[in-house]
Amino acid sequence: MRTLPSLHRGAARLATLLYMAWLVWLSSRPGTGGTLPFPGADKLVHVLLYFPLGLLLHRGLSSPVLVWAIGVLFAISDEWHQSFVPGRTASIADGVADVCGLLLAGWVFHRFKQA
Repeated sequence: MRTLPSLHRGAARLATLLYMAWLVWLSSRPGTGGTLPFPGADKLVHVLLYFPLGLLLHRGLSSPVLVWAIGVLFAISDEWHQSFVPGRTASIADGVADVCGLLLAGWVFHRFKQA
């Protein structure tokens, strides 16, 4: 079984901050009101965007409590932030999708870390 590529903890922390900044930038863009390719596509996007964040947090931090605290608080603050952006809305369902991405990342990280 293959393992995740090794990444120095400091580099992972820097990558985490850069990725979080990119997510904030994405959230700051006004909504276009475009059509989605299928129902629930936006939730899938949330999971896919928060999955890498979860991997980076797990690689950069040794405390699972800190990983979850930072990940969940960031997801909540990102949803709140979107409530102020024209054409965007904050939703509990989007926050749940964000947390699902973090959970999936935690499962993958620990599955491959033990391999």
